[in-house]
Amino acid sequence: MSLVTEVQARYSATRLKQLTNAGAPAGTGSIDSTVLAQAATSAEAQFKTYVQIAYDSTNVQHIDCACECVIALLNLWAEMPSQTQWDAWVDRAKALALVTGRDRVTPTTRSTIDPSDRDSGETPDADRIRFEDIVPKPPG
Repeated sequence: MSLVTEVQARYSATRLKQLTNAGAPAGTGSIDSTVLAQAATSAEAQFKTYVQIAYDSTNVQHIDCACECVIALLNLWAEMPSQTQWDAWVDRAKALALVTGRDRVTPTTRSTIDPSDRDSGETPDADRIRFEDIVPKPPG
């Protein structure tokens, strides 16, 4: 689903009307899809800036964080007192970057050992030679 669709699924139509029609009298009109689409596009850009990876519409963490960004942007654009909401979103995005961003440590190996084909529960071929002379002591 697109980010606009995700936002519409999470937030009430009344709230989105208020945010996308900031200058209109309360309760009039419908959701301004142009403003909502622009906020979604800006949110994806902000997401990439702060999380340091592109928004992925299949990742639940990305969707949740980006939806909050859309609402925070709409609040800023509507000139509602939302600097604390924006700051909270930035903090959340930076926290998400620590676990999903490009600065994370990617697990790698330089091992030249290839796994051997064996039956389940069987000692690997590489380990048989090393440990065949070891006899475990019985308990007690």
